[in-house]
Amino acid sequence: MPTISAGVPRIEKDPHGGDVVIVPVRPYAKDMDRCTRCGKHVRPYDRLGVRRWRHLDIGCARLMLEYAPPHVTCADHGVTVAMMPWARRKSAYTRDFEQQTALLNVHEPRSAVSRLMRMDWKSVGPVCRRVADDLRAEQGPGLFDGPRSIGVDETSYRKGHKYMTVVVDHDRGASSGCIRVTDRRCSTSLSNCLCMGLI
Repeated sequence: MPTISAGVPRIEKDPHGGDVVIVPVRPYAKDMDRCTRCGKHVRPYDRLGVRRWRHLDIGCARLMLEYAPPHVTCADHGVTVAMMPWARRKSAYTRDFEQQTALLNVHEPRSAVSRLMRMDWKSVGPVCRRVADDLRAEQGPGLFDGPRSIGVDETSYRKGHKYMTVVVDHDRGASSGCIRVTDRRCSTSLSNCLCMGLI
């Protein structure tokens, strides 16, 4: 993680019981004063109050990273909060915490993930969305460019029989995820996806 410890860690009591380890951190000099949106080095504007980001737990104790990020002035985006290399934009969690949550959510229901990661179950969806958006940005738009061997499955996921169509590229092991939701099963789900340009 691109951070430097900026002070002595301390232990506080959690209102719900248990311990919280607070670690003061700061970015490396090369990562300081960057615009959150474009990543360019820009001029500092002013300093915000201290913020905390939830990191992966240490044993039974929660771990929080603490830092007072500055506002920066970007020529393209105006005044914005400086980029934190350990967290995504507008997130209260570190990248490592979010990736662990998204990985668990692939295999477990949201309620189990929220209990295991000790977070609100309503936060699991937005965390997974941020991780998926980053992965899409890295992989580019052509996730299904030129597939030769695909698998198509229609599965129900709700009471009342809502069906979703899932397409998988067997050669690359890539999945487009849920690409279409319908109220009933139909034999034309793949052709409908092709006509709509979803594949």
